[in-house]
Amino acid sequence: MAGKCLGYFNNKNALSDSETFTQEVTVSETSVTTSSITTSVNSGITSKPTSPSSATDLKTTPSLPQGKCSNIRSVFNLILTAIGIGVIMLPTTFANCGWFGGLLILFVVAVISNHMVGKIYVAYSSHPKGEAINTYEQLGYVCFGSAGAIATAGIVHITMTGCCSTLLLLLGENTQKLIPMAGLSSKVWCCIWAAICWPLTWLKSLNEVSYVSAFGMAALIVLFILIVVNGITNGITTDEDNSYDWWIWNPLEFGVSFGNAMLSYHVTNVLATLIRDMKTPSALPKVATVSYLCIFVIYGGIAGCGYFGYGNTLVDVPIIDRIAPPTGGLDGWGYTCVISLICLCFPHYIVLLFPIAASLEYQLLPLPPFKVDDPENAKGTIPIAKRIAVRTVLVAITLVIAIVVPSVQKLIDLLSVFTMTAMAGILPGIFYIRMRVLNEGSFMTVWKSSRIELSILFLMMALSGLMIGVGGYEAIVTFYRVPT
Repeated sequence: MAGKCLGYFNNKNALSDSETFTQEVTVSETSVTTSSITTSVNSGITSKPTSPSSATDLKTTPSLPQGKCSNIRSVFNLILTAIGIGVIMLPTTFANCGWFGGLLILFVVAVISNHMVGKIYVAYSSHPKGEAINTYEQLGYVCFGSAGAIATAGIVHITMTGCCSTLLLLLGENTQKLIPMAGLSSKVWCCIWAAICWPLTWLKSLNEVSYVSAFGMAALIVLFILIVVNGITNGITTDEDNSYDWWIWNPLEFGVSFGNAMLSYHVTNVLATLIRDMKTPSALPKVATVSYLCIFVIYGGIAGCGYFGYGNTLVDVPIIDRIAPPTGGLDGWGYTCVISLICLCFPHYIVLLFPIAASLEYQLLPLPPFKVDDPENAKGTIPIAKRIAVRTVLVAITLVIAIVVPSVQKLIDLLSVFTMTAMAGILPGIFYIRMRVLNEGSFMTVWKSSRIELSILFLMMALSGLMIGVGGYEAIVTFYRVPT
Protein backbone atom coordinates (compact mmCIF):
# COMPACT_ATOMS: atom_id res chain seq x y z
CA MET A 1 0.00 0.00 0.00
CA ALA A 2 2.68 2.45 0.93
CA GLY A 3 4.47 1.73 -2.31
CA LYS A 4 1.41 2.66 -4.25
CA CYS A 5 1.28 5.90 -2.32
CA LEU A 6 4.93 6.49 -3.15
CA GLY A 7 4.36 5.78 -6.80
CA TYR A 8 1.47 8.19 -7.01
CA PHE A 9 3.23 11.01 -5.25
CA ASN A 10 6.30 10.49 -7.40
CA ASN A 11 4.05 10.88 -10.42
CA LYS A 12 2.40 13.97 -8.94
CA ASN A 13 -0.96 12.27 -8.70
CA ALA A 14 -1.60 12.54 -5.01
CA LEU A 15 -5.35 12.37 -5.32
CA SER A 16 -5.29 8.83 -6.53
CA ASP A 17 -3.69 7.92 -3.22
CA SER A 18 -7.14 7.71 -1.69
CA GLU A 19 -7.68 4.42 -3.46
CA THR A 20 -4.65 2.91 -1.77
CA PHE A 21 -6.27 2.76 1.64
CA THR A 22 -5.74 -0.84 2.26
CA GLN A 23 -6.86 -2.80 4.46
CA GLU A 24 -3.91 -2.82 6.27
CA VAL A 25 -0.29 -2.17 5.96
CA THR A 26 0.88 -4.36 3.11
CA VAL A 27 4.16 -5.75 1.92
CA SER A 28 3.28 -4.69 -1.60
CA GLU A 29 4.04 -1.16 -0.72
CA THR A 30 7.54 -1.28 -2.07
CA SER A 31 7.18 -4.11 -4.55
CA VAL A 32 4.31 -2.76 -6.57
CA THR A 33 5.79 0.68 -6.75
CA THR A 34 9.22 -0.30 -7.89
CA SER A 35 8.06 -2.94 -10.33
CA SER A 36 5.16 -1.37 -12.06
CA ILE A 37 3.14 1.46 -10.69
CA THR A 38 5.59 4.18 -11.48
CA THR A 39 5.54 3.12 -15.12
CA SER A 40 1.80 3.00 -15.56
CA VAL A 41 0.09 5.31 -13.14
CA ASN A 42 -1.15 7.47 -15.98
CA SER A 43 -2.82 4.57 -17.75
CA GLY A 44 -6.59 4.28 -17.68
CA ILE A 45 -9.45 1.93 -18.35
CA THR A 46 -12.47 2.73 -20.41
CA SER A 47 -15.37 0.66 -21.55
CA LYS A 48 -17.76 0.27 -24.38
CA PRO A 49 -20.80 2.44 -23.82
CA THR A 50 -23.07 -0.34 -24.92
CA SER A 51 -25.93 -2.14 -23.24
CA PRO A 52 -24.74 -5.65 -22.60
CA SER A 53 -27.12 -8.45 -21.80
CA SER A 54 -24.90 -10.09 -19.24
CA ALA A 55 -21.90 -9.43 -17.06
CA THR A 56 -19.59 -11.17 -19.47
CA ASP A 57 -20.47 -8.65 -22.16
CA LEU A 58 -19.01 -5.83 -20.13
CA LYS A 59 -15.50 -5.76 -21.54
CA THR A 60 -12.88 -3.08 -21.27
CA THR A 61 -11.97 -1.15 -24.38
CA PRO A 62 -8.73 0.60 -23.57
CA SER A 63 -8.29 3.96 -25.25
CA LEU A 64 -5.13 4.76 -23.33
CA PRO A 65 -1.87 2.81 -23.12
CA GLN A 66 -2.12 -0.12 -20.76
CA GLY A 67 0.37 -1.12 -18.10
CA LYS A 68 3.34 -3.40 -18.62
CA CYS A 69 2.65 -6.04 -15.97
CA SER A 70 2.31 -9.57 -17.28
CA ASN A 71 -0.29 -11.84 -15.74
CA ILE A 72 2.38 -13.60 -13.67
CA ARG A 73 3.67 -10.31 -12.27
CA SER A 74 0.09 -9.25 -11.61
CA VAL A 75 -0.44 -12.41 -9.56
CA PHE A 76 2.54 -11.50 -7.38
CA ASN A 77 1.37 -7.89 -7.11
CA LEU A 78 -2.09 -8.93 -5.94
CA ILE A 79 -0.67 -11.42 -3.44
CA LEU A 80 1.67 -8.80 -1.99
CA THR A 81 -1.15 -6.27 -1.89
CA ALA A 82 -3.37 -8.57 0.18
CA ILE A 83 -0.79 -9.85 2.63
CA GLY A 84 -0.37 -7.44 5.51
CA ILE A 85 -0.22 -6.95 9.23
CA GLY A 86 -3.75 -8.28 9.64
CA VAL A 87 -2.37 -11.81 9.44
CA ILE A 88 -1.15 -11.51 13.03
CA MET A 89 -4.79 -12.17 13.99
CA LEU A 90 -5.15 -15.35 11.90
CA PRO A 91 -3.78 -17.77 14.55
CA THR A 92 -6.46 -16.36 16.86
CA THR A 93 -9.04 -17.28 14.22
CA PHE A 94 -8.00 -20.92 14.55
CA ALA A 95 -8.11 -20.65 18.34
CA ASN A 96 -11.66 -19.24 18.20
CA CYS A 97 -12.99 -21.65 15.57
CA GLY A 98 -10.78 -24.76 15.73
CA TRP A 99 -8.67 -26.37 13.01
CA PHE A 100 -11.54 -27.07 10.63
CA GLY A 101 -13.52 -23.96 11.55
CA GLY A 102 -10.52 -21.72 10.98
CA LEU A 103 -9.77 -23.24 7.59
CA LEU A 104 -13.45 -22.95 6.67
CA ILE A 105 -13.45 -19.25 7.52
CA LEU A 106 -10.30 -18.66 5.46
CA PHE A 107 -11.72 -20.60 2.51
CA VAL A 108 -15.16 -18.97 2.50
CA VAL A 109 -13.73 -15.47 2.77
CA ALA A 110 -11.23 -16.26 -0.01
CA VAL A 111 -14.09 -17.36 -2.27
CA ILE A 112 -16.14 -14.25 -1.50
CA SER A 113 -13.15 -11.92 -1.91
CA ASN A 114 -12.20 -13.51 -5.22
CA HIS A 115 -15.78 -13.25 -6.50
CA MET A 116 -16.04 -9.61 -5.46
CA VAL A 117 -12.77 -8.76 -7.21
CA GLY A 118 -14.29 -10.01 -10.46
CA LYS A 119 -17.40 -7.91 -9.92
CA ILE A 120 -15.56 -4.75 -8.99
CA TYR A 121 -13.41 -5.19 -12.11
CA VAL A 122 -16.55 -5.15 -14.24
CA ALA A 123 -17.76 -2.05 -12.41
CA TYR A 124 -14.45 -0.23 -12.91
CA SER A 125 -14.32 -1.09 -16.60
CA SER A 126 -17.90 -0.31 -17.66
CA HIS A 127 -18.47 3.41 -17.15
CA PRO A 128 -21.65 4.29 -19.11
CA LYS A 129 -19.81 7.14 -20.84
CA GLY A 130 -16.66 5.14 -21.48
CA GLU A 131 -14.57 7.22 -19.09
CA ALA A 132 -11.81 5.96 -16.81
CA ILE A 133 -12.55 5.36 -13.13
CA ASN A 134 -9.44 6.04 -11.07
CA THR A 135 -10.41 5.44 -7.44
CA TYR A 136 -12.89 3.61 -5.23
CA GLU A 137 -14.50 6.91 -4.23
CA GLN A 138 -14.88 7.92 -7.87
CA LEU A 139 -16.62 4.61 -8.53
CA GLY A 140 -19.06 5.49 -5.75
CA TYR A 141 -19.60 8.87 -7.40
CA VAL A 142 -20.30 7.36 -10.82
CA CYS A 143 -22.77 4.88 -9.32
CA PHE A 144 -24.64 7.06 -6.84
CA GLY A 145 -23.45 10.63 -7.24
CA SER A 146 -22.06 12.72 -4.40
CA ALA A 147 -23.87 10.65 -1.76
CA GLY A 148 -22.18 7.47 -3.02
CA ALA A 149 -18.78 9.11 -3.11
CA ILE A 150 -19.16 10.57 0.38
CA ALA A 151 -20.34 7.24 1.82
CA THR A 152 -17.50 5.35 0.13
CA ALA A 153 -14.92 7.92 1.17
CA GLY A 154 -16.28 7.84 4.71
CA ILE A 155 -15.83 4.07 4.98
CA VAL A 156 -12.35 4.27 3.48
CA HIS A 157 -11.21 7.17 5.67
CA ILE A 158 -12.61 5.69 8.88
CA THR A 159 -10.88 2.40 8.11
CA MET A 160 -7.53 3.93 7.33
CA THR A 161 -7.62 6.36 10.24
CA GLY A 162 -8.24 3.35 12.45
CA CYS A 163 -5.34 1.53 10.80
CA CYS A 164 -3.04 4.48 11.55
CA SER A 165 -4.19 4.40 15.18
CA THR A 166 -3.50 0.67 15.29
CA LEU A 167 0.04 1.28 14.05
CA LEU A 168 0.56 4.02 16.63
CA LEU A 169 -0.69 1.72 19.38
CA LEU A 170 1.61 -1.07 18.20
CA LEU A 171 4.53 1.36 18.28
CA GLY A 172 3.69 2.36 21.84
CA GLU A 173 3.17 -1.16 23.16
CA ASN A 174 6.28 -2.61 21.56
CA THR A 175 8.54 0.28 22.54
CA GLN A 176 7.45 -0.27 26.12
CA LYS A 177 8.45 -3.93 25.79
CA LEU A 178 11.78 -2.98 24.22
CA ILE A 179 12.70 -0.31 26.79
CA PRO A 180 10.93 -1.28 30.03
CA MET A 181 13.62 0.41 32.10
CA ALA A 182 12.33 3.80 30.91
CA GLY A 183 9.29 3.30 33.13
CA LEU A 184 6.89 4.81 30.58
CA SER A 185 3.47 3.40 29.78
CA SER A 186 2.48 2.36 26.27
CA LYS A 187 0.17 5.38 26.03
CA VAL A 188 3.04 7.74 26.80
CA TRP A 189 5.11 6.03 24.13
CA CYS A 190 2.20 6.53 21.71
CA CYS A 191 2.42 10.27 22.40
CA ILE A 192 6.18 10.22 21.84
CA TRP A 193 5.83 8.38 18.54
CA ALA A 194 3.08 10.76 17.42
CA ALA A 195 5.43 13.67 18.16
CA ILE A 196 8.19 11.99 16.13
CA CYS A 197 5.90 11.31 13.17
CA TRP A 198 4.15 14.69 13.32
CA PRO A 199 6.75 16.86 11.49
CA LEU A 200 7.38 14.11 8.94
CA THR A 201 3.73 14.26 7.88
CA TRP A 202 4.19 17.89 6.84
CA LEU A 203 6.26 16.88 3.81
CA LYS A 204 4.63 17.71 0.50
CA SER A 205 5.29 14.26 -0.91
CA LEU A 206 6.66 10.91 0.14
CA ASN A 207 9.81 11.21 -1.97
CA GLU A 208 11.82 12.22 1.08
CA VAL A 209 10.85 9.13 3.10
CA SER A 210 10.40 6.58 0.32
CA TYR A 211 13.55 4.66 1.18
CA VAL A 212 12.14 3.90 4.64
CA SER A 213 9.34 1.85 3.09
CA ALA A 214 11.81 -0.91 2.25
CA PHE A 215 12.41 -1.45 5.96
CA GLY A 216 8.70 -1.94 6.45
CA MET A 217 8.54 -4.58 3.73
CA ALA A 218 11.57 -6.44 5.10
CA ALA A 219 10.20 -6.26 8.65
CA LEU A 220 6.87 -7.72 7.55
CA ILE A 221 8.59 -10.67 5.87
CA VAL A 222 10.66 -11.26 9.02
CA LEU A 223 7.47 -11.15 11.09
CA PHE A 224 5.77 -13.79 8.93
CA ILE A 225 8.77 -16.11 9.10
CA LEU A 226 9.00 -15.52 12.84
CA ILE A 227 5.38 -16.60 13.45
CA VAL A 228 5.81 -19.76 11.40
CA VAL A 229 9.18 -20.85 12.82
CA ASN A 230 8.36 -19.87 16.40
CA GLY A 231 5.01 -21.63 16.22
CA ILE A 232 6.52 -24.89 15.01
CA THR A 233 9.41 -24.70 17.47
CA ASN A 234 7.24 -23.89 20.47
CA GLY A 235 4.67 -26.53 19.55
CA ILE A 236 7.39 -29.21 19.55
CA THR A 237 9.44 -28.09 22.55
CA THR A 238 6.95 -26.48 24.94
CA ASP A 239 6.25 -27.99 28.34
CA GLU A 240 2.82 -26.36 28.41
CA ASP A 241 -0.22 -28.55 27.93
CA ASN A 242 -1.63 -26.79 24.88
CA SER A 243 -5.19 -27.74 23.98
CA TYR A 244 -6.62 -27.80 20.45
CA ASP A 245 -10.07 -28.20 18.91
CA TRP A 246 -11.19 -29.38 15.50
CA TRP A 247 -14.41 -27.38 15.58
CA ILE A 248 -15.75 -24.69 17.91
CA TRP A 249 -19.26 -23.49 17.15
CA ASN A 250 -19.61 -19.94 18.43
CA PRO A 251 -21.55 -17.74 15.97
CA LEU A 252 -20.33 -14.54 17.61
CA GLU A 253 -16.67 -15.50 17.33
CA PHE A 254 -17.28 -16.73 13.79
CA GLY A 255 -18.48 -13.23 12.92
CA VAL A 256 -15.37 -11.59 14.34
CA SER A 257 -13.09 -14.16 12.69
CA PHE A 258 -14.89 -13.59 9.39
CA GLY A 259 -14.07 -9.88 9.65
CA ASN A 260 -10.44 -10.54 10.51
CA ALA A 261 -10.12 -12.82 7.49
CA MET A 262 -11.81 -10.22 5.28
CA LEU A 263 -9.26 -7.69 6.50
CA SER A 264 -6.41 -10.03 5.58
CA TYR A 265 -7.75 -10.77 2.07
CA HIS A 266 -8.90 -7.27 1.20
CA VAL A 267 -7.61 -5.62 -2.01
CA THR A 268 -10.81 -4.03 -3.29
CA ASN A 269 -9.96 -0.36 -3.05
CA VAL A 270 -6.54 -0.73 -4.71
CA LEU A 271 -7.82 -2.63 -7.73
CA ALA A 272 -7.92 0.44 -9.97
CA THR A 273 -4.15 0.68 -9.56
CA LEU A 274 -3.63 -3.02 -10.23
CA ILE A 275 -5.85 -2.85 -13.32
CA ARG A 276 -3.94 0.11 -14.75
CA ASP A 277 -0.72 -1.82 -14.16
CA MET A 278 -1.80 -4.86 -16.18
CA LYS A 279 -0.84 -5.46 -19.77
CA THR A 280 -4.10 -7.41 -20.17
CA PRO A 281 -6.67 -5.96 -17.72
CA SER A 282 -9.38 -8.39 -18.85
CA ALA A 283 -7.32 -11.21 -17.30
CA LEU A 284 -7.79 -9.80 -13.79
CA PRO A 285 -10.53 -12.29 -12.72
CA LYS A 286 -8.28 -15.25 -13.59
CA VAL A 287 -5.27 -13.54 -12.00
CA ALA A 288 -7.32 -12.98 -8.85
CA THR A 289 -8.35 -16.64 -8.67
CA VAL A 290 -4.73 -17.84 -8.85
CA SER A 291 -3.67 -15.17 -6.35
CA TYR A 292 -6.33 -16.02 -3.79
CA LEU A 293 -5.51 -19.70 -4.02
CA CYS A 294 -1.89 -18.88 -3.16
CA ILE A 295 -2.94 -16.49 -0.39
CA PHE A 296 -5.22 -19.14 1.12
CA VAL A 297 -2.30 -21.58 1.30
CA ILE A 298 -0.01 -18.92 2.85
CA TYR A 299 -2.59 -17.86 5.41
CA GLY A 300 -3.45 -21.43 6.28
CA GLY A 301 0.23 -22.10 6.94
CA ILE A 302 0.76 -19.00 9.11
CA ALA A 303 -2.44 -19.51 11.10
CA GLY A 304 -1.87 -23.24 11.49
CA CYS A 305 1.73 -22.86 12.69
CA GLY A 306 0.76 -20.18 15.19
CA TYR A 307 -2.12 -22.28 16.51
CA PHE A 308 0.09 -25.37 16.71
CA GLY A 309 2.59 -23.43 18.80
CA TYR A 310 0.22 -21.96 21.37
CA GLY A 311 -3.15 -23.69 21.01
CA ASN A 312 -6.28 -22.27 22.57
CA THR A 313 -4.31 -19.86 24.75
CA LEU A 314 -4.44 -17.52 21.72
CA VAL A 315 -8.12 -16.88 22.48
CA ASP A 316 -7.11 -14.60 25.35
CA VAL A 317 -3.57 -13.60 24.37
CA PRO A 318 -2.71 -12.77 20.72
CA ILE A 319 0.32 -14.47 19.25
CA ILE A 320 2.41 -11.28 19.26
CA ASP A 321 2.05 -11.07 23.04
CA ARG A 322 2.86 -14.78 23.38
CA ILE A 323 6.09 -14.36 21.45
CA ALA A 324 6.93 -11.01 23.08
CA PRO A 325 5.08 -10.86 26.43
CA PRO A 326 4.38 -7.41 27.90
CA THR A 327 5.98 -8.45 31.20
CA GLY A 328 8.72 -10.84 32.23
CA GLY A 329 11.41 -9.77 29.77
CA LEU A 330 12.15 -10.74 26.18
CA ASP A 331 14.20 -13.56 24.72
CA GLY A 332 15.66 -13.71 21.22
CA TRP A 333 12.25 -14.42 19.69
CA GLY A 334 10.74 -11.50 21.57
CA TYR A 335 13.40 -8.98 20.61
CA THR A 336 13.15 -9.98 16.95
CA CYS A 337 9.38 -9.67 17.06
CA VAL A 338 9.38 -6.27 18.77
CA ILE A 339 12.07 -4.74 16.56
CA SER A 340 10.34 -6.04 13.42
CA LEU A 341 7.03 -4.51 14.48
CA ILE A 342 8.61 -1.14 15.22
CA CYS A 343 10.46 -1.12 11.88
CA LEU A 344 7.19 -2.02 10.18
CA CYS A 345 4.84 0.38 11.94
CA PHE A 346 6.92 3.58 11.95
CA PRO A 347 7.23 4.16 8.19
CA HIS A 348 3.80 2.78 7.44
CA TYR A 349 2.08 5.16 9.83
CA ILE A 350 3.51 8.08 7.85
CA VAL A 351 2.78 6.51 4.49
CA LEU A 352 -0.82 5.65 5.34
CA LEU A 353 -1.51 9.13 6.67
CA PHE A 354 -0.47 10.78 3.40
CA PRO A 355 -3.37 9.61 1.21
CA ILE A 356 -5.92 10.54 3.87
CA ALA A 357 -4.38 14.00 4.10
CA ALA A 358 -4.15 14.34 0.31
CA SER A 359 -7.83 13.50 -0.09
CA LEU A 360 -8.86 16.02 2.56
CA GLU A 361 -6.56 18.72 1.19
CA TYR A 362 -8.01 18.17 -2.26
CA GLN A 363 -11.33 19.48 -1.02
CA LEU A 364 -9.59 22.83 -0.47
CA LEU A 365 -8.77 23.12 -4.18
CA PRO A 366 -11.17 24.88 -6.61
CA LEU A 367 -11.98 21.68 -8.50
CA PRO A 368 -15.24 19.78 -9.08
CA PRO A 369 -15.86 17.25 -6.28
CA PHE A 370 -14.56 13.71 -6.73
CA LYS A 371 -12.94 14.46 -10.11
CA VAL A 372 -9.65 12.87 -9.18
CA ASP A 373 -7.71 12.94 -12.42
CA ASP A 374 -4.63 15.09 -11.89
CA PRO A 375 -4.15 17.78 -9.24
CA GLU A 376 -1.55 19.40 -11.48
CA ASN A 377 -4.53 20.87 -13.33
CA ALA A 378 -5.72 22.51 -10.11
CA LYS A 379 -6.24 26.24 -10.16
CA GLY A 380 -4.73 26.58 -6.74
CA THR A 381 -2.23 24.91 -4.46
CA ILE A 382 -2.45 23.97 -0.82
CA PRO A 383 -0.70 26.60 1.31
CA ILE A 384 1.91 25.20 3.67
CA ALA A 385 -0.02 26.44 6.71
CA LYS A 386 -3.18 24.61 5.64
CA ARG A 387 -1.24 21.43 4.86
CA ILE A 388 0.39 21.49 8.29
CA ALA A 389 -2.97 22.20 9.94
CA VAL A 390 -4.76 19.32 8.19
CA ARG A 391 -2.03 16.82 8.95
CA THR A 392 -1.65 17.97 12.53
CA VAL A 393 -5.36 17.39 13.08
CA LEU A 394 -5.08 13.90 11.55
CA VAL A 395 -2.13 12.98 13.78
CA ALA A 396 -4.06 14.23 16.80
CA ILE A 397 -7.13 12.15 15.87
CA THR A 398 -5.10 8.97 15.45
CA LEU A 399 -3.35 9.64 18.76
CA VAL A 400 -6.63 10.12 20.62
CA ILE A 401 -7.96 6.84 19.22
CA ALA A 402 -4.74 5.01 20.14
CA ILE A 403 -4.96 6.32 23.70
CA VAL A 404 -8.65 5.55 24.14
CA VAL A 405 -8.85 2.01 22.72
CA PRO A 406 -8.07 -0.81 25.18
CA SER A 407 -5.91 -2.93 22.86
CA VAL A 408 -4.74 -3.52 19.32
CA GLN A 409 -6.82 -6.67 18.98
CA LYS A 410 -10.05 -4.92 19.97
CA LEU A 411 -9.45 -2.07 17.52
CA ILE A 412 -8.65 -4.48 14.68
CA ASP A 413 -11.82 -6.46 15.46
CA LEU A 414 -13.98 -3.34 15.19
CA LEU A 415 -12.40 -2.16 11.94
CA SER A 416 -12.42 -5.56 10.26
CA VAL A 417 -15.98 -6.50 11.19
CA PHE A 418 -17.61 -3.22 10.25
CA THR A 419 -15.82 -1.09 7.65
CA MET A 420 -13.60 -3.69 6.03
CA THR A 421 -16.34 -6.28 5.57
CA ALA A 422 -18.58 -3.59 4.09
CA MET A 423 -15.81 -2.35 1.80
CA ALA A 424 -14.80 -5.79 0.52
CA GLY A 425 -17.91 -7.94 0.91
CA ILE A 426 -20.85 -5.65 0.16
CA LEU A 427 -19.88 -2.49 -1.75
CA PRO A 428 -18.36 -4.36 -4.74
CA GLY A 429 -21.66 -6.17 -5.29
CA ILE A 430 -23.66 -2.97 -4.97
CA PHE A 431 -21.40 -1.11 -7.40
CA TYR A 432 -21.49 -4.01 -9.88
CA ILE A 433 -25.28 -4.19 -9.90
CA ARG A 434 -25.64 -0.41 -10.12
CA MET A 435 -23.22 -0.17 -13.04
CA ARG A 436 -25.09 -2.86 -14.92
CA VAL A 437 -28.36 -1.05 -14.29
CA LEU A 438 -26.85 2.17 -15.64
CA ASN A 439 -25.72 0.31 -18.77
CA GLU A 440 -28.77 -1.88 -19.32
CA GLY A 441 -31.59 0.41 -18.23
CA SER A 442 -33.29 -1.27 -15.26
CA PHE A 443 -32.75 -3.79 -12.50
CA MET A 444 -35.39 -6.14 -13.92
CA THR A 445 -33.50 -6.29 -17.21
CA VAL A 446 -30.36 -7.26 -15.34
CA TRP A 447 -32.24 -9.77 -13.17
CA LYS A 448 -33.90 -11.52 -16.12
CA SER A 449 -30.58 -12.03 -17.87
CA SER A 450 -28.56 -13.02 -14.79
CA ARG A 451 -30.80 -14.65 -12.18
CA ILE A 452 -28.32 -17.28 -11.02
CA GLU A 453 -25.37 -14.89 -11.03
CA LEU A 454 -27.23 -12.26 -9.01
CA SER A 455 -28.62 -14.87 -6.62
CA ILE A 456 -25.08 -16.01 -5.80
CA LEU A 457 -23.98 -12.40 -5.42
CA PHE A 458 -26.90 -11.58 -3.11
CA LEU A 459 -26.12 -14.66 -1.03
CA MET A 460 -22.51 -13.55 -0.53
CA MET A 461 -23.57 -10.00 0.29
CA ALA A 462 -26.18 -11.29 2.75
CA LEU A 463 -23.59 -13.48 4.46
CA SER A 464 -21.26 -10.49 4.77
CA GLY A 465 -24.10 -8.41 6.18
CA LEU A 466 -24.97 -11.15 8.67
CA MET A 467 -21.35 -11.34 9.80
CA ILE A 468 -21.31 -7.56 10.30
CA GLY A 469 -24.34 -7.86 12.57
CA VAL A 470 -23.21 -10.92 14.52
CA GLY A 471 -19.51 -10.12 14.63
CA GLY A 472 -20.19 -6.44 15.23
CA TYR A 473 -22.18 -7.24 18.35
CA GLU A 474 -19.37 -9.42 19.71
CA ALA A 475 -16.70 -6.85 18.78
CA ILE A 476 -18.57 -4.06 20.59
CA VAL A 477 -19.24 -6.18 23.68
CA THR A 478 -15.61 -7.30 23.80
CA PHE A 479 -14.38 -3.74 23.27
CA TYR A 480 -16.08 -2.58 26.46
CA ARG A 481 -15.44 -5.74 28.45
CA VAL A 482 -13.05 -5.16 31.33
CA PRO A 483 -10.36 -7.88 31.59
CA THR A 484 -10.66 -9.97 34.75
